[in-house]
Amino acid sequence: MHYPKVMNMVGTLNPDLELRGSNNSGREGAKPVAIIYEFDTEDDIKGKVEELGYRVLRIYRERSETVRFRGKYPELSKLLTDIHNRKVSADAVFIPSIKTFGSLDLYLFVRKVLTMNGVELRSLKKREGGDPKGGPEEALKGIRSNLIASALLYVAMWVAGIYLSWSTMDPVIMTLVGASLVVASVFFVKKVLNVRRHVLRKISELKRVDELKGRRIRFIVKSTGIEVMETAVV
Repeated sequence: MHYPKVMNMVGTLNPDLELRGSNNSGREGAKPVAIIYEFDTEDDIKGKVEELGYRVLRIYRERSETVRFRGKYPELSKLLTDIHNRKVSADAVFIPSIKTFGSLDLYLFVRKVLTMNGVELRSLKKREGGDPKGGPEEALKGIRSNLIASALLYVAMWVAGIYLSWSTMDPVIMTLVGASLVVASVFFVKKVLNVRRHVLRKISELKRVDELKGRRIRFIVKSTGIEVMETAVV
């Protein structure tokens, strides 16, 4: 989990704005509305968001101690629940960085839920871009690309090991090289199988998020997983 610097408030609300019907994208000249999600240990990004031309409706500020010691994300849970159930309406949710979520899995899930509800997820970190493009499958392709790079490195290691053994013809070196390659092979195969299983499971889970549309949902986000509870049909 990413824990940057110290601040205090949780879920602060701008009293000048209304929660419902506050999406102004359809009104000419009106500023788009933003929601902020950040940790209490991160620098406040409200000013930066306003500099981009947004009106900040609400700030969901997560307490790092709650996440670290209890493994719960109460503010993120409220944010997703409020947006999905139309308790708040906004054009975009801003985060200091994608690293705020601590994992690719959580980032993809949050982004999927927001996108389904017509809300952009935007990072203020320049190198991450204002609105990372591509769906879950595209994002998870990065994991596959890393696997391919690891495979090429693994093949190169085998070639180098075989060449070293052949050029020296030293029994001791050949034994050490052979043992190292066997151990590396075992770890690599386990990694490939685990990552492949993980990628397929995550793609399946993210596709199932579409089934939540039109239902009144309560989200409970924990470090161990995300609980989705249906309270009633909208």
